[in-house]
Amino acid sequence: MSYNIGDVVKLTEDVSGYEKGTKGIITKECGEGYHVKCPDGEFIHVEPYVLEKVDSREEEGYGVTFDEASPILSIEKLGILGRVNVGLHSGNPVPNTDGKAIYLPQIISFIKYKRRKGENAGNDPNLTLYVGSLFHEAAHIRYGSFLIDISDYVQQFESPEIMRTILNIVEDVRVEYLFKKEFIDDPKRVKPLVQTERYLVKIMDTDNIDSDFTRLIVMLTQKAISGYTHGELNKKTRGEKKFLKKKYKSPEGKRSYAELFVELLDEVEQVKRADATVFDSIEIAERIYRKLHDAFGDELSEAEMPETMTQHSFDTGRIRLERKEDITSEDKRSKFRKEYEKQKKRMDVKQKDIEKEIERMREEGELPEGYEPPKPKSPKNKKGRNVGDYVKWLINKLKGMRGDKQKQEDNKQSQISGFSGADFDPLKEFVRRKLEERGYSPQKAEEIANNLNPE
Repeated sequence: MSYNIGDVVKLTEDVSGYEKGTKGIITKECGEGYHVKCPDGEFIHVEPYVLEKVDSREEEGYGVTFDEASPILSIEKLGILGRVNVGLHSGNPVPNTDGKAIYLPQIISFIKYKRRKGENAGNDPNLTLYVGSLFHEAAHIRYGSFLIDISDYVQQFESPEIMRTILNIVEDVRVEYLFKKEFIDDPKRVKPLVQTERYLVKIMDTDNIDSDFTRLIVMLTQKAISGYTHGELNKKTRGEKKFLKKKYKSPEGKRSYAELFVELLDEVEQVKRADATVFDSIEIAERIYRKLHDAFGDELSEAEMPETMTQHSFDTGRIRLERKEDITSEDKRSKFRKEYEKQKKRMDVKQKDIEKEIERMREEGELPEGYEPPKPKSPKNKKGRNVGDYVKWLINKLKGMRGDKQKQEDNKQSQISGFSGADFDPLKEFVRRKLEERGYSPQKAEEIANNLNPE
């Protein structure tokens, strides 16, 4: 029997010191056998005749398998990537892409959701994590992360893999920002991405990371992408504040990690622009690398990232970057723009084509009952999306929820839905939360909410 990378398997007899029944994940094909990652993190070489595929849903009673999710994922991929030829496989324990295919886990079971008898995957919150993971990887392809090849460029750094890791972080921030901006009027696309990034932050406990460098990098990733660190979402995690107060030696003297953290975050935030490309990400990543090298020195070459963090290689594109001068080269950037525009045209897909594919899948019974695909985006006016109009909609929504029209008419002190005094704080919180759900960063949503006033 053959297996795929990412399959969950168990041993049918004792192998290399591991007892029969031990579960693991296939990470690599090796000759006629496979490399299997065991629960303790070690790898063993196993022949296929001593392996048996595990149906995790059947054993654990929760989770969504790739087979269950794949029909919906295929539709969502069509809506984001159009006619670009990108495969969709269950080939990695951690979501990843090389620009030619997207690899997702065989099963996602982070959320312990027990389905009722006969209930399909449509209502399982783990499906949202599948879709959010797909959107993140598809965003890298949609916004040009894989049109370049940095395999030669990173060799100029003392720690090439750390430079690649930092570029991963900056690119994650850039492509998610562009995705949320482009689909801001389409909550069925933005919400899965926001919910996935926040959930992954919530489960990655930074208190369990020994290396100062790795811990700082993970916290930077969490804060830059979701707006929160693990400690900010989990009040029981108390180690982050203490960690940020720690001092380190820099060329300027002793500094705290908090000062460095703020500097790095400010650098990453600069990529949140509508016109930012992967070239801008590389320039920012290089500045961050230099700051980290000043702080940690040779420790960079020994640092290891958590296995739950995706590491994209960025080495499959046609535009080869070899020297630092290539990053600012107008010739390279011009080639990138041409490739990007060409790819973008192939990603444009008509709503009727998506509906046709959905109809075909429904007729063949491939879609779960009740599944509703994302609707096309609402057209924007020439000036772009009007935040004020959306805030007014939120206020009217809350007004309808309160339902006390007579009280609103009698209250002459406020011109906004009858809110004043103690009533106004809930409105601010409601506006902030709804703006976040629509894809605004926590900081921007809070700024808009705080700028509201009863007058």
